[in-house]
Amino acid sequence: MFVYLKISRNFACLNSTNTASASMLNISDVMPGQVWNSQDQCKAALGPTYTPVINNQLCEQLKCNKARLYNPVNTHPALDGTYCKPDKWCIQGVCVAWAGAIALPSTQSAAWSQWEEGSCKESCVNNSIAVKPWIRECEGENVELSCSGIGPSAIYDNCSATVTTAQKCIAANIVPIETFAISVCNESNILDSSVSKDPYLYINIDEALACKVHCKAANSATTYLDVHETFPDGTPCFITGDVQQFCQGGVCSALAVSDGGWTAWTVSVSCDGKCQDETMQTPKKVYTRSCTNPPPANTGTTCQGANSNSSEICPDLKLCGKGWHTVPSSIATLLSIAFVLLLYQKHCHS
Repeated sequence: MFVYLKISRNFACLNSTNTASASMLNISDVMPGQVWNSQDQCKAALGPTYTPVINNQLCEQLKCNKARLYNPVNTHPALDGTYCKPDKWCIQGVCVAWAGAIALPSTQSAAWSQWEEGSCKESCVNNSIAVKPWIRECEGENVELSCSGIGPSAIYDNCSATVTTAQKCIAANIVPIETFAISVCNESNILDSSVSKDPYLYINIDEALACKVHCKAANSATTYLDVHETFPDGTPCFITGDVQQFCQGGVCSALAVSDGGWTAWTVSVSCDGKCQDETMQTPKKVYTRSCTNPPPANTGTTCQGANSNSSEICPDLKLCGKGWHTVPSSIATLLSIAFVLLLYQKHCHS
């Protein structure tokens, strides 16, 4: 637990005596691991880029990994109700069968979520580029979250040409790569005295380690410690031939060209609540789609065709409103004439 607190960099909150904002979360009789799965727990403990390591010790000690970091971080025993194996969940640190549960958990096969667009921004590190991340997550309920082999989970688009003034770094804040690493090592030294304040850079030396900040050990000038921090996205990290690679989510790689693809059509304007107005113009159902599956990035082609379709007429509509005043004027006039004639005929016969 101490290691987790040091790595999370959020342990100072435990020293707070302010309980004014404390609140009790009522989740009824639902197991906490069913509310926050192992992926949610890693994100809450260490940050949005961490994912769980699924192994036989998950219930006893949940390990989380960042991108391709080679040293997973121990956090805490998985919450009760966390999926651990088919038809099993964690209870008090042990992976046990669901049998006997009051309500058996539902399952949903693992599948990619929709792509979510991040913001374009500069990293404030020398010679870096501005990048905009597109992220999707492998989602499912009470199954192994494995969507590998069906495309990437992140696409980083070079947006240097479109970065706004608000997204640009102030010139005074732009620092050399080594200065950024020194600041990380200084912070790590405060949390752990076995880490020195001196960084060791793998930039342009080792592609696999180039985007991970390493600090020299305090007791050895030749031992380099991974402090579980990465260089900002867009930091130049390695050159292969004539191709410059950049840090992307803690991984050093070339920017991938992505051709845009359409999402499925969805209803953006439905026929629910629609009625026929006096103009006799019939409402239509509107379908829309977006060129984000995947999004076009790094000179990739954009989608061809329209992003909306409103050719489907809403069927079986009733007249709008209540009473005669909502009837189209032409029909209302004819009804009025018929009513007058009926009264006249009745008067004549009498």
